[in-house]
Amino acid sequence: MSAACPYCAAQADHCHGTLVRHADGTVECTDVTCLELGDERHDLVVVCEVQPDGCTCVVTRQAEVSHPE
Repeated sequence: MSAACPYCAAQADHCHGTLVRHADGTVECTDVTCLELGDERHDLVVVCEVQPDGCTCVVTRQAEVSHPE
């Protein structure tokens, strides 16, 4: 029995990484080779706030909201 990815077997355009959505509106993928950052290519999409170590963009955004110019 093979544990091959069904998307790979079907030659579908997809990514094995996790898409991370940041509070500042940017997105990134955990797969450094990923160049297409659309939700449709990723099975897993998370918000950066749920990362175990947090994210610096959340702290930056909170500071901007707390202390607007």
